[in-house]
Amino acid sequence: MSKPGEYSGYPFVLYDDDEGYTKVNYPLTAQYITMREGTQLAVDIFRPTLNGEVVQTPLPVVWMQSPYNRRYYNAPHPAVNLYPGTARGLIKYGYVVAVVDARGLYASFG
Repeated sequence: MSKPGEYSGYPFVLYDDDEGYTKVNYPLTAQYITMREGTQLAVDIFRPTLNGEVVQTPLPVVWMQSPYNRRYYNAPHPAVNLYPGTARGLIKYGYVVAVVDARGLYASFG
């Protein structure tokens, strides 16, 4: 339950880590998503892990589309750690985070 300035009932941490970066800070799940008209957008996907295994069950997605580089918001720091709200912190609560380059920018087509 919550109201402005007063929050309670935070969810419990459900997962122990997230899958997404190796030791060299490079996403393991970089891919392209094809839009209805065929344009391909570059996306990095971060999924939670449980006991070292990537969780495969369907989960809600936080979609972060940016005109700035999805990979490095303020090099050399990964964008997912620095964007407003630090969405990566939501992964342990059961969210998938997708960081997308806007159309025609960086690795996205269009």
